[in-house]
Amino acid sequence: MSGKKLKQITDNITQKGYTHPPHKIGTGKIKPPKKLDTLADVAYEQRRLYKLVLAGDLDINDCSKLMYGLSIMVSTFKAKAKLDQLENAYIKQWSGVRIIAPPGFPISEDKP
Repeated sequence: MSGKKLKQITDNITQKGYTHPPHKIGTGKIKPPKKLDTLADVAYEQRRLYKLVLAGDLDINDCSKLMYGLSIMVSTFKAKAKLDQLENAYIKQWSGVRIIAPPGFPISEDKP
């Protein structure tokens, strides 16, 4: 973003009687994301929201609400990754386990 554009946005914000521009999501000019399946998609959406606020196209209060939802998504992605890591560690621990059974006792993994 050029310095001239940033100064113009700052001047608009500091002007007396400034109101933020009307929401453009309903008009089709700003569209919600199509997918947020990966952490990279969420990070891209966060950057996009910041750019929309700096351009004056999105209200800062609305942006903070959207960012809160995105931060919850990031936490969920991190928790899922940690769960996968713990599951893998648990499976590796089973590789060294010895099953003690009397000789000739049939061991079946299907039945307890």
